[in-house]
Parts: sequence; C-alpha cells; structure tokens
Amino acid sequence: LVENKISRASSTMAGVGNSINSRDRKKLDPPPPPKKTKIETDSEDEAEIEARPRGSFLYKGKLLQPALSCRDLECDTQRDLFYKQLADSEGFDVEWDRFNYVFNVVNFDWNPFIDDKRSNAEMMDMLIQAAVEEHDEENGTKLESVEYVSANIVSVKGFLFFITFRATDVLSSDQEPKLYQAKVSQYCRQEVNVLMVRRKPPQ
Repeated sequence: LVENKISRASSTMAGVGNSINSRDRKKLDPPPPPKKTKIETDSEDEAEIEARPRGSFLYKGKLLQPALSCRDLECDTQRDLFYKQLADSEGFDVEWDRFNYVFNVVNFDWNPFIDDKRSNAEMMDMLIQAAVEEHDEENGTKLESVEYVSANIVSVKGFLFFITFRATDVLSSDQEPKLYQAKVSQYCRQEVNVLMVRRKPPQ
C-alpha cells in the first residue's frame, strides 16, 4: 500500500514537473517576428512596412517619421528648411512634398485625428465658416463659393489652424475668386475663436 502511494505521488510530481517545464520552455522561446502591415499606396505596387510608429503619417505613399526620433544630418537640414518656410509664410505655406519627417506642425491633408464628434471635413467647414463670417463683418464683404485649399495644425491647449481657402466676394465688381488666410483656434474641441482672417498677401 505504501509502495502504491509512493508510486502515485511520483507520477503526480512528474506530471507537475512536465507542466512547469513546458511553461518555462514557452517563456524561453523567442517571440515570433512582428507581422508586417500592408498599406496601399497611390502607385500600383503595395508598400509593405512594419507597423507605423506613433506620431508617423502615411502620405502619398511615403511614411513620414517623427522628427524627434531622428538625429542625422538630413533630418537637421530638413528641419531648418521646414521652419524657414513656416516663418516666411507666417504658418500657412509649407512645401510638404519636400519633407520626410513630422515636425511639430501637422498637415490637415494627412487626416489626423481632431474630434470624436465631427469628421475632419465637417470640422474644417465649421472653421472656415467662422472665418468667413468674421471677414464679412469686419470688411463689409459677402464671401461665397468658398473652397478649402490647405491647412496646417499646431497642438497648443487645443488646436491652432492656419487655413487657406478660396472665395468670391459677391459684392465686389471683381468676381474672380481670391485666396484668403485664417488663423483659428479651438480650445478643448469646443470654443472656436477666429484670431485673424485676411486676403492672402502677394508672394
């Protein structure tokens, strides 16, 4: 009887040992390589890239990396050019196709997340409408046939939008559409404030 108990105990301990060894082996085995994510581009070929790092954007088939993670000469050169263009245009005009990195200003056309209640298109319509109403009130105009052109976004206790749009003043004898620029802030995704709106100055 004692021998049977010892035999059953030995079998039980062996089973536990096998179970532990199995779990330990799983922990020691190297993890499988990360799966690659296929992302469609504008070309016929598909670009196969690793999962996009946080803060990166895919735009026109090009993966734009966060500049904070880059420490090389090309990144520094592009950073200098980027901030020069931004300063020269007062925040409105950047030749985005010339850059491979994401700095602290985001292109609206990258489709970033802005609001959980409105689509980006709805948000931009609201911001431009606020700018049009402000311009009409300040200048006695009546801007119509409004069309979005471009926008740059800075995150500062909410969002600051540098918007360029095209519109026609129906009260003017000149019915040729003109470019306008507006700087509009949105605090905590609620309050919208038009800080500035004007005809785009000549280059």
